[in-house]
Amino acid sequence: MTFVQLLALLILGLTAGAADAGDFDAVLEWSGIYVVNFPLDGGVANVYVRPGDRVSKGTKLVELNPAPLDIRISQYEAEAAASKPVLADAKREFEHAQSLYEQTVLSDVELQRARHVYEKASAELSASRARLKYAQWQRDMASAVAPWDARVVERSVEPGQMLVAEQRSKPLLLLAKTGVMAATAELPLSSVQALETGQPAKVLIDNKQYAATVTSVGMHRETGTKDGYYRLEVEFEVGPNNGLRAGQTATISLP
Repeated sequence: MTFVQLLALLILGLTAGAADAGDFDAVLEWSGIYVVNFPLDGGVANVYVRPGDRVSKGTKLVELNPAPLDIRISQYEAEAAASKPVLADAKREFEHAQSLYEQTVLSDVELQRARHVYEKASAELSASRARLKYAQWQRDMASAVAPWDARVVERSVEPGQMLVAEQRSKPLLLLAKTGVMAATAELPLSSVQALETGQPAKVLIDNKQYAATVTSVGMHRETGTKDGYYRLEVEFEVGPNNGLRAGQTATISLP
């Protein structure tokens, strides 16, 4: 083999190695997805956003009808209020029984009976307060707000809709964090083995380059792909009016 042939093979090998470790076809995905749903049943009173809307942190998104929760709170407030004088009376009776018992006027059985009445009244007041606290928590949870600046990606809830266990388990809204996108690619084992989360990378989209960071390196083969291919995900910051969408094609460039 001539020197020229050896040089050509060396160049070819270096080129192939660089391609294997360099650029990979990728797809854009939303980063920082937030799922909106409710931990309680109820009727949807208002939905304030639609797909494509930009919302600021704290913006109200969906609201359940508060009337049933307000009624329940009033009920438990009344129960707690009614339990307080009962407990006070039971406490006085128990203290009086203790005094008589110490004077050997009252039997053990009668003292225990007074103790049980007092303990029951105390437990009932505690239970009423717990029910009230839980109802107040439900009332607070009847409104969903944006956890951070975001873009509304999907909406599957309408005013008047009744939410029960089955519906509550499904996302009502999906929000994507503003200013951050992700890109994913499928890499061969030879390329993914040397990668670690936190490493720098680049994302190329329509001749524009973004500085990125590796956020996830696949540890098992992806189903439905070629044998030995693993999922890589990187995140990168973008401007608020970037116009990028999930599903767009891109290129991940690794150093």
